[in-house]
Amino acid sequence: MFLKKLSFLIGLTLVLNVTAFSQNDSLAYSILQKTFTKYNSLDTISFSCEFTHQELNKAGSWDTLYYKSNSFTAVQSATKQWHPAIYFSRDKNNITEFYRFRDALIRSKWAAKNHKIALHKSCGKTPFYVIEYWDVPFSLTAGNRDSLVRQTIYIDTLSYLIESVQSVVSFSETQIGLFSFIMDSIDTHEKIIIPEVFQLNNGMLKPGEIAPPFALKNTINETISLSDYRGKLILLDFWYAACKPCIKASVGLENLHQKYAKRGLVVLGMNTMDSAAKIKRHNKKHKVSYPSVMCTRAMKTTYKVRSFPSFYLIDENGKIVFSSSGYYIGLDKDLEMAVLQAFSNR
Repeated sequence: MFLKKLSFLIGLTLVLNVTAFSQNDSLAYSILQKTFTKYNSLDTISFSCEFTHQELNKAGSWDTLYYKSNSFTAVQSATKQWHPAIYFSRDKNNITEFYRFRDALIRSKWAAKNHKIALHKSCGKTPFYVIEYWDVPFSLTAGNRDSLVRQTIYIDTLSYLIESVQSVVSFSETQIGLFSFIMDSIDTHEKIIIPEVFQLNNGMLKPGEIAPPFALKNTINETISLSDYRGKLILLDFWYAACKPCIKASVGLENLHQKYAKRGLVVLGMNTMDSAAKIKRHNKKHKVSYPSVMCTRAMKTTYKVRSFPSFYLIDENGKIVFSSSGYYIGLDKDLEMAVLQAFSNR
């Protein structure tokens, strides 16, 4: 797949050199601006990639000096700087491909700012915007060399993501290098902007407070402690079997349990009145699969539970990040937004 794509792009570059024509500069700048905006909106980007380094020999053909395939994830900081997430890379000791990705963005911004860009079209229809830069200083991204880079990038016409980069570098009159970098299986994650989550928590423990510790028995007589879930996100649900609003809330809680357990969410029922046998019968009847523990009266007082159901979301450090009581239309969405917000703050 990669080699076919590489052959296609190299062939397309040769066609462009003969038949391409420059378009209105404003269109090229518009495309690049959409590309920059797209990357600025992302939190992470993951992809597989292949990098090939070729040099022109005396016979006028290209010799392949280096070839490597890899996959990795890059993360963007608050200052709009991209950094490698090495723990996602197949090759943790070599993240050169990350810098090929970052260099393409840096050179693109330099070329746009210095009016060194041209938009090309090929003879046939392609799924790419093809933009060429010239006279880009090699030292912009790679040390102190005086060489100039001529670079072509291929931007997907739907996503505005860069899918391929080809760079020609003249190191000397006799040494000309062709660097081809192709990305595939691109997976992006946009930054989540979550509105303020509604909390009906008058009289309850407030976000920012440390959750009181507990050690309680579950329905099979095991002792469950809050400290057992250190490093997890814990959603406590204070309930009892005869509480109809509690039953309504359990449907949404079960959905959260099924949806986010693999990401580290623990939903824990905090039953304040019922026996272990009754809790088991109730959970089987209402198809609740997340566990429950049996609370003491002192526990209810410590957590300032005055109505049912009541909820506390506790982060991986044991700090309360959300608290609310009662069932209302929209509770499920508020709980999910609180969970997503807690995940994004990790």
